[in-house]
Amino acid sequence: MRRSLLPLAVALAVLPGCTAGTEPEAGAPVPAPGTPAPPDPLPDDEVAPATDPPRPTAVDEAAGVDVVVSLAAWDPATAGVVVGGYVSPVVEEGGTCTVELEQAGRVVQAQAPAVADATTTVCGGLEISGAELGPGAWTLVLGYESASASGESAPVDVEVPA
Repeated sequence: MRRSLLPLAVALAVLPGCTAGTEPEAGAPVPAPGTPAPPDPLPDDEVAPATDPPRPTAVDEAAGVDVVVSLAAWDPATAGVVVGGYVSPVVEEGGTCTVELEQAGRVVQAQAPAVADATTTVCGGLEISGAELGPGAWTLVLGYESASASGESAPVDVEVPA
């Protein structure tokens, strides 16, 4: 008894996501049937919209520098609050970064030297032990001070677990 291959050919021709005459690139993932096609990438002559506000390009003597907290979190591995951030537009060595956590009038601080990076000054390596803090919500402010500039970040809330 001879079977016709016509039903198989019809089934292959109408599978979702299949396009006759095209082969996927070597190593390219094959989407699952029914998966919508990914959006087209931006053409080379278009720029993706910025998501961060522009950094200042000069130090405003009245307002100081822009201090941004990029990391403020409880680290269970070290049982402490870790903090990182940057200062813009200054790029310099010799400044000091200070993190201050406040809860109901109680203040705990830590300091670390600032490090010059390509386009900013980095505040890293700041950590305060949970044993110094105690559980609950804390308000964190990152500060920067050098011979030529100073400033503070906007307050950030951090939760210390019990």
